[in-house]
Amino acid sequence: MNKIKSIISDEFNITLTVTNSCNYRCKYCPPNLQNGSEEPILVETYINFFTNLIKDNPQINDYSERFISITGGEPSLYKGIEELISFLNENNFNVTLDSNGSAPKEVWERLFEKTNNTHLSFHPRYSKFPKFDELIEIGQRKNAMMSIGLLMDPEHWDRVLEAVEHFKQYNIPVSYKGVVARTKSENSVKKEIIYLLGNIQVCIPRNNSNILKRIYIKVLIEDLTGMTLIMFPILLKFTTKMEKLRTSNNKN
Repeated sequence: MNKIKSIISDEFNITLTVTNSCNYRCKYCPPNLQNGSEEPILVETYINFFTNLIKDNPQINDYSERFISITGGEPSLYKGIEELISFLNENNFNVTLDSNGSAPKEVWERLFEKTNNTHLSFHPRYSKFPKFDELIEIGQRKNAMMSIGLLMDPEHWDRVLEAVEHFKQYNIPVSYKGVVARTKSENSVKKEIIYLLGNIQVCIPRNNSNILKRIYIKVLIEDLTGMTLIMFPILLKFTTKMEKLRTSNNKN
């Protein structure tokens, strides 16, 4: 029998879910990440934890990478968010904040200065373009690293397509994240996948190869349901058929 061996790494990576409260009620988000059912850990507790962690494990100071990802819920609702990020910065941690961007402008003026990377999630049902334009302006003015995750909600598909076009004007990374409402049956999920596959083409640059398109769709399905191995052969046939139809139409 093979022995279990520890894996030595010089990378330090922790994800902190500082709150499970959220001001949005997206259908595709688990209730336990939005209903505020858990009492948040006090910021003093986090600070004590990391202080003792570094003290008891001084080798962490020599690690090449020291990442802390802060998420929720909506982390900007956490009362000690700025104090926590400031402490992590002072101790040379690379901080990433995952947020829906709904906090007031004055809060973001400070947060962009404290975080090393900010990932803003755009939820078509709730997010507003003027608000995101404001956030992008603040981030770019402060030379902050940022990216946008566009939630591809099939119930607000026109809004998704509008967002795809809107964010093209900015020179920042935009990722497209497929979603399926968790209350739906398996059959309705499969129907929704086919619907998404029929529309996802608009989000793929035309100069990409067919292989890249298939990989992109594979990742989408994996994100949607985890049924990659089951669905991927169907995807290949589906994509191939679409390519043949497109080629035929171009010839005509």
